[in-house]
Amino acid sequence: MARIVVELHIPVYTGDSSEYLEDIEAFLGDLEETGEIELNADPEERPDTHVFFLAGPDSDILLTAASQAAETPGTPVGAYAVLTPEGRHIPLPWSP
Repeated sequence: MARIVVELHIPVYTGDSSEYLEDIEAFLGDLEETGEIELNADPEERPDTHVFFLAGPDSDILLTAASQAAETPGTPVGAYAVLTPEGRHIPLPWSP
């Protein structure tokens, strides 16, 4: 079965982003523990976004997880997902 990776891009907030980022990491970690997703690597901090890498066989499950993570309280507006390998940008929140 093909493995899909979804990049979850969370905009950098000019204030203290540690709380909502910790909440997102905890949420995604809980999903990983249940086997719904795999976290493919440590999050990357880029100049304008924090990027989380979600992996698994089902793009709908990964996009739903990314969408729910983007709705974590305190998360800045403007999050999006990139579905690889095709590179399609998907605004969040997302619904199937």
